[in-house]
Amino acid sequence: MYPAGDRGGNSVYLPAKETAKNLHSVWDSVVYDQTNDFDTPFSDSDWAKIGTIAADFVKTYPADATKAVDLDSKNWAADSFKISQADVYTDVLAGKALTDAYIT
Repeated sequence: MYPAGDRGGNSVYLPAKETAKNLHSVWDSVVYDQTNDFDTPFSDSDWAKIGTIAADFVKTYPADATKAVDLDSKNWAADSFKISQADVYTDVLAGKALTDAYIT
């Protein structure tokens, strides 16, 4: 479908939901959870909101200490590729809304 690649999901267009309009932006928005864009330069209150969001993520999804020390970008790329095959692209059809199961 994308012989030259999909530009990291940017070419996989989906029905727009708030600011998310392609697969890449869906994941950037934490699968529709954080669709508000902040204007730059960030204000002090924006930095505070971003810090709160980040702290919530760290609390909800703590890093695996055994993996967090691996600074080899080749391993990151290999892990990302496996995740994209198993989770990111599964049941995604360009032009079709993501299922509730996918979003969950």
